[in-house]
Amino acid sequence: MLPASVIPTAAVSLYSSYVQHDVAIRVVATSIIAILQYGLIVHLLSGAGPLRIHRPKRGLAVLFILSATIYVFRGWGAYLRDPRSLISSAPTSTFSFLTPILIGVMTALGVIWLAMAQLQHELEAQSQTDSLTGLLNRRALEEIGSQAIEVARRHNTALSLIILDLDRFKSINDEHGHDGGDAVLQRTARCLRANLREEDSIARLGGEEFVVVLPGASHVHAAQIAEELRQCLATLTVEHLSQEIRLSASFGVATMQSSDMTWLEILRRGDRALYLAKEQGRDRVAVL
Repeated sequence: MLPASVIPTAAVSLYSSYVQHDVAIRVVATSIIAILQYGLIVHLLSGAGPLRIHRPKRGLAVLFILSATIYVFRGWGAYLRDPRSLISSAPTSTFSFLTPILIGVMTALGVIWLAMAQLQHELEAQSQTDSLTGLLNRRALEEIGSQAIEVARRHNTALSLIILDLDRFKSINDEHGHDGGDAVLQRTARCLRANLREEDSIARLGGEEFVVVLPGASHVHAAQIAEELRQCLATLTVEHLSQEIRLSASFGVATMQSSDMTWLEILRRGDRALYLAKEQGRDRVAVL
């Protein structure tokens, strides 16, 4: 029972026991409280969430709906005050007594199931997240990239990627230490994420290198997004130990071609574009 329902339930029990000795009132009132509480739980369980925990949440919701239904019959039977009614009959009374026990056991198992599903989801999320920046890691990028190219080929839509590398990052580490380098990577990640669309995915490929997956983006649109990201980093100032660190980055843009069969083919072309941007003087966008 929810903590918020304890006080009204106790108040009803005390009133029906010491003020007005009426068991029917107590049953009706406590049934209404239970129905409201189970309705709230079902509403909370119906909220959006990861696909992995959707099934246990749905199973628990069904159990709470059954519990609420039993309280509806129990409250209605008390309200009728008719011992000859079907609700008050011996078989029905036995059923209404035993069913909550069974549902309680099933609910406990359902809660364990939900907790295990939630834990597994969190462990999977941790295994796909870069601990420093909070972005996706290389493993997650490979899965998302493979899925993205399959969707693009199936629906005949565009798919582009941006690969970027912070310029002279080794010098930042040498001058400001690894703590300063970590601060730069964290601020870079926030800047990139804030300037991308909701459907885009971004991962830290390793070191100071990042990859952005752009579903539905043509090479022209991808180049525009890359330029916006470049300007964001070029105007970013990271403060570390009372010192200001200025940044710049080189960007390579690649778009899926009809001959591309795997995600790695697009990634390699993006890597070549990144190399071209560095050859041309850094702090720029190159497209292949």
